[in-house]
Amino acid sequence: MDICQEVAVTKDKEAGERFACLVGIVDVLRSEKGCPWDREQTEKEVKEFLLEEVHELILGINQGDVEEVKEEIGDVILLTVFLARIFKERDQFTISEALEGVNSKLIRRHPHVFGDLSLDDSQEVIRNWTRIKDKEKEEKGKDRGVWASVPIGAPSLFQYFTYLKEMRKRGQAVEVDLSAETARLKELLSGKIGTRELVEVLRGVVHIAFSLGINPEVAFLDFVQSLRARNA
Repeated sequence: MDICQEVAVTKDKEAGERFACLVGIVDVLRSEKGCPWDREQTEKEVKEFLLEEVHELILGINQGDVEEVKEEIGDVILLTVFLARIFKERDQFTISEALEGVNSKLIRRHPHVFGDLSLDDSQEVIRNWTRIKDKEKEEKGKDRGVWASVPIGAPSLFQYFTYLKEMRKRGQAVEVDLSAETARLKELLSGKIGTRELVEVLRGVVHIAFSLGINPEVAFLDFVQSLRARNA
């Protein structure tokens, strides 16, 4: 019995049945007998909807609105199934293949859970995950450098913060002297501010956020959302 069969013993049967129902509903909507609007959608439109729904999900989490989180999780799952259906129509891959891919990846990258490897703490888990990930990319002939793990479409502060995290995951020293960074920011802000100086200020802010374990993009998004809520 393989791992998937073993964990399926305790699976949520209702979740499996309802997921299969969702796949079937999307298949019908995209069929000739389905909905004209749904048939017209391409990955371009769906990716925009997905971005909107992810932000709404994050907002629900930030607000502690459980009902909103539940609804938005459903919407995000729907859009991923919808995307998979579009690619299936082109004979590129199916939702089943996508699920098989993520299942296999989780098993491969957790040898301390599904294998005999012993790891002492979460930091060792992260380092081992990164080693496995880089090896898999190398075997596929893909770039396994630090920047390969940084989403190019993400906001710039998020990208730089992720870059610093990936450096640390690979055992490269990323040390931030808070006192030095603060003094440097004061010096920059006391003079004439242009584009170069502003970039250095933002870079310093990300360094400080990194040292505190706070994602600056997420933190500032929380601030903007709370501001909107107060002024709505």
